[in-house]
Amino acid sequence: KNLRQTIIGRGDRAVKSVPLRWARPVLMLAAVAMAASCGLPKVGPNKRQIYAGSVQREGDAFIVSVNDRVARATAVVPALGFSSSFTSAGRLTSDTIRPGDVLGLTVWENVDDGLLAAEATNSTILEEVQV
Repeated sequence: KNLRQTIIGRGDRAVKSVPLRWARPVLMLAAVAMAASCGLPKVGPNKRQIYAGSVQREGDAFIVSVNDRVARATAVVPALGFSSSFTSAGRLTSDTIRPGDVLGLTVWENVDDGLLAAEATNSTILEEVQV
């Protein structure tokens, strides 16, 4: 052969694809496995799971049957807010607060677990807060 025939002869054959009979079943199996692993989220425990955690079965949950009496007792909304003597108190004149003034503040909170108040108290005193 001459050099020209050798160069032309290389690579002029088409590459034949080898049929992969196993590829389709493997892909299908992978797709089914992925779909099966994605279960629907639960909205909560069912009745059996709730009773399994009850005190009657040595759990720590108390289960109460709700009837009209229980519904009325739990429908009471606690009164939150300031007392009428506070809301109807007379208005005081305001002082002018300027930069550099030092203030003493008392923050009253009307909730059980306040942001600034310590446990078992409902007020916090902030002394010497400079403006």
